[in-house]
Order: sequence, then C-alpha cells, then structure tokens
Amino acid sequence: DVTGNAVVNANGGTQIQRDSNLTVGSNAQFNTSVLRVGEVRGTGTMDVMGNADVNVSGTALVQNDSTLTIGGNSTFDANFFSIGDQLGAGNVIQTGGTVNITGGNGVRVGHWAAGAGSSYDMSGGTLNTTTLAVGWDGGNNTMDVTGNADVNVSGTALVQNNSTLTIGGNSTFDANFFSIGDQRGAGNVVQTGGTVNITGGNGVRVGH
Repeated sequence: DVTGNAVVNANGGTQIQRDSNLTVGSNAQFNTSVLRVGEVRGTGTMDVMGNADVNVSGTALVQNDSTLTIGGNSTFDANFFSIGDQLGAGNVIQTGGTVNITGGNGVRVGHWAAGAGSSYDMSGGTLNTTTLAVGWDGGNNTMDVTGNADVNVSGTALVQNNSTLTIGGNSTFDANFFSIGDQRGAGNVVQTGGTVNITGGNGVRVGH
C-alpha cells in the first residue's frame, strides 16, 4: 500500500497481477509511465482513495477480469484509459474523485475484442475526457452514470457494438457530439434521470 505523504515514481511502468492489490490512499502520490491492472499472470485490483493522486503519463488499462476502484477526493490522470483490453474484460468503479484523460483516444470501454463485456460503474465523482467510447472492438459493454456523477466529454461520446450507457439519478452527462450506434454496430442509451447536455452543432445522432 502507498499511503501517508508518500511519493512513488515508477518510471518503468506498473503491473498488478497474480491476484495482487495496490492501494493508494491518504495524501500519497503515485507516478508511473504505464499502468496495467491485470496482466498475463492473472488478475489484479487497485484502489485509489482519500486524497491520493495517481498520474499515468501514458496508457492506463484494466483487463483480465481485474478491477480499478476510484473514490474519496482522489485524482486519477492518464493519457489514454482502456477498460477491457487484449487480455480480457476490465471493470472500473468510481464512487468519487476526479478522473482526467487528456489524450486524443480518451476512454474506451471494451477496447479490444477480447475486452468485450467490460464495465464502468460511476455513482459519484467526475470524469473529464477528450472522447468516450462505450464499445469499440469488443461488444456488450456497459457504463452506468448515476448518483451525483458528472461526465464531461470535450469531443465525441459514442455508444456502439451492442453496448449500453445508462444515465440516472442526479448525474450530468455533457458532450460535444453524441453518437448512439456507430461504425461498429448498434448502441443503447437508457436515461431514467439526470441531465444530458450536447453542445456541438451535430447534436445527437441515433444510428449514425
């Protein structure tokens, strides 16, 4: 575990596997070039809590039936966020904190075909990203935005490949363009509450 006021710099990257867990909490800072939660030697879990600050200069990926949990007042920054990759599905649970994804590929849920069935369950906190894809090469993924969760997509949000986005509670979902069903197949959006704001000129397209 990395807690207190600790600072860790893992310049060669970080792999969490073999049923291992990494917790970053309190006021700790964890810096790494690449983060892999789950690898060829098995699953892993990672918890980012308290006022922790995790900075991934490259790709953060969750795969091989592994789980990343983000909560408290923590921050989680990465260039690209892949949930479900070449080694299987991944799961992200966000109950609080702020996730900032700055690279052009943004967030992909079900990035590779092997990553089908991945999930992003967001019941609190904030997600700021350039783009959001619920479904990419892998299908049948889910993203739930409920509670007081806040999603801000500066570019395109798309739902495709038999994947489903659910928006409810007091959440907000903002994007520049919203494509429901795209090049990789049909997508589904279920809104039971919350507020959706689409600001760009292309608005919302169903069956794009």
